[in-house]
Formats: sequence, structure tokens, C-alpha cells
Amino acid sequence: NNNNNNNNNNNNNNNNNDEEEDDEEYPDEFTPEREDAICSFVDHNDEIYCVDIGKEIVTQNVNNEDINQRIIASGGADERGLLWLAPSGTLLHTLSGHSESISQIKFNFKKDLVATGSLDGVVCVWDVDNGELISKLEGPSDSIEFMDWHPKGNAIVVGSSDGTSWLWFINPKSKKVNCLNVFSGANNVTCGCFTPNGKNIITGSDDGMVKVWNPKTGQADCTFSGNNFHEQAITCLVPGKASSVIASGSVDGSLKLSNYKSKSILADFDSHTDSVEGIDFTSSLSLLASGSLDGNVNLFDLNTSQLRASLKHDQGVVSVKCPSQQPLVYSASNIGVIRIWDIRNHECIKTLQGHRKQINGLAISEYITLTNTHTLRKKNPFVLLRV
Repeated sequence: NNNNNNNNNNNNNNNNNDEEEDDEEYPDEFTPEREDAICSFVDHNDEIYCVDIGKEIVTQNVNNEDINQRIIASGGADERGLLWLAPSGTLLHTLSGHSESISQIKFNFKKDLVATGSLDGVVCVWDVDNGELISKLEGPSDSIEFMDWHPKGNAIVVGSSDGTSWLWFINPKSKKVNCLNVFSGANNVTCGCFTPNGKNIITGSDDGMVKVWNPKTGQADCTFSGNNFHEQAITCLVPGKASSVIASGSVDGSLKLSNYKSKSILADFDSHTDSVEGIDFTSSLSLLASGSLDGNVNLFDLNTSQLRASLKHDQGVVSVKCPSQQPLVYSASNIGVIRIWDIRNHECIKTLQGHRKQINGLAISEYITLTNTHTLRKKNPFVLLRV
């Protein structure tokens, strides 16, 4: 018993030392060298988990001059969604109706509806103009892990950690909701989306499996899994913009390129040594960008399946995004730094600082950045960050 107690004490000491080392490597708050943000939004009173960009509107300032602004949606641990204007920071509507943290928020294709998904397993759909609740979508028994609107209609697919994904159609005029299908047969769903043409739904799960679903039948047309695929949980996936390819990343550091029409694995881009947290296709040069907690942003040539370049970040990379019109890659790190890379010469052309908390996600848009300091920040050039 004494030996066991000594061993337990030693293990506890080792664990404490590991925790101290982790705390030393990743402090709760950082001190940036400078402040690049030019606007902040501070109406949340707890951590912010998600944000999206809505439609553009024209407002007037005190001098009656027209100002172009965007409606922004944000949600977080205070169980509220907020609609506000950027860059003025004016609060438009408060979306209250969830009993737990809001984990997902997203505008539809027309930007007249916004959906909030929560850890309570409920999805609420709201009218953007007046902030009124249109529909409450219930079905999943656990937290909402992903949410995506159809690219051309008011259908929304959501995935839950209970292993199911749900497809609803919302009629905003009548406020009627139809559940079109429920997709089951996967383990805890971690990520997913519609294909760009809206004809299929893709999901990833924590058993290392990627499934491509038929929305009409509710059946999986294609499943990628097994020894030649990811061995651990899927962390991220992105479909090709004009083809039937899917890029997927995993906790095990693997990165796969698959074709769901031919049901084949096209390439293994296994050059990361830690979890892949973000992937995206570049708009030019036929490249795939990936970011990992190993601190690297890797660029892979899709024509040769070879590593083109490995771009060194400050610390672990938590997200990467590629703009549709520029040969750039945006990456965010877990020490609050954003870097912008030119994919033609592999140079970092700009570094954005000002975050004091870890950045957990990145999406490109025209306005803001957001961290879990309860603050949304506007930056130039066009970056949107969320945690």
C-alpha cells in the first residue's frame, strides 16, 4: 500500500509538472506586441464561440453621411446570440432562447435568416430584420457540432455529438418546419457540410470516418474508413469547390484527399506530426493548405500529391482559410497571432496581432476578428476570427 501511495504521489507530481509546463507554454492570456484592431464589440459577457457575416446595409453617421456596414451574428457561453453592425459596433438584436452555450451560428444564403445551434441540442432560426424567433428545431439529444445552410435554399443540416445529423426545411413566411431526413450510423459527429452544389451532405466523426449522404434517401452513398484512412477522430473537412473531392484532417495528423464519385482515396498528405485543425483549397495554383498543432501551414500540390512548402507559424495552427480571389492563405495560431501568406513565393506578407486569448477558428470575410476575451475585433485586411 505504501508503494502504491508513493507511485500515486509520483504520478500526481508528474501530472502537476506537466500541467505547469502546459500552463507555461500556453498561458491563459497573452500580451501582444502591438494592437492592430481598429474596432471592438464588447456586449457579450462570456466567451464567444462562433460568428458569421450577414448582409450589407447602409446607415448614416451624425453628419448624415452614408456608411456601409455589415450585420454580424455572434454567439457564446452567455447562451445568447447577438446581431450587431460592423464597424460601428451597434447592437441590433439579442437572440435569447437557448439553455446552454451557443456553439454554432450561421446566416442562410439570402442573409435574411440566421440559425443558432447550442450545446442543449436545439437549433433556433431567427428573422434577421426584427430578431424574432421563427422556428425552434428539436431532435438531437446532445450538443450541436456543425451547422450548414443549403447554398440555394432554406434547408439546414446540423450534426450532433449523439451521432445523428438532421435535415430540416424552414418556410419563413408560414413558420412551418419539415424534417426532411435524419442521418444515423456514425459515431459522434464532429464536422460536416453540404457539397457546393447542395446535392449531398458530408459528415466526419470521431471514429475516423467520413460519410457522404443522399439527402433524399437518408442513406450513405459513400463511406471512407479503415486502415487506409484516418485512424482517429476527424477534426475538419472541406469539399472541392467544383469537383467531387473531399479533403479531411484528423487528430492523428493525417490528411486525406478522396473522391466520393469514384469512392477512392486520391492522396495521403501525411506530413504533420500533430492534429490537423484546418484545411482549405487555394483559389489558384491547385494547392491544398493545411494547418496543424505542430506549428506548420503546409501547401500540397494537387497535381503531383507532393508537399510544395511548409510555412512555420509561431505555435500551433488552429485554422487556415484561402480567399476566393487572391493567392493567399490566412492562418491563426493558438497564441493569438494571425499570419497572411503569399502562396506564390511562400512568404508571410502580414502579421496581425491584438488578441489576448487563444484563437480557435478563422473565417475570411470583410470585417472582424473575435477572441474569447468576450470581444470582437475589426481588422484590415479582411479577416474574421472566432473561438
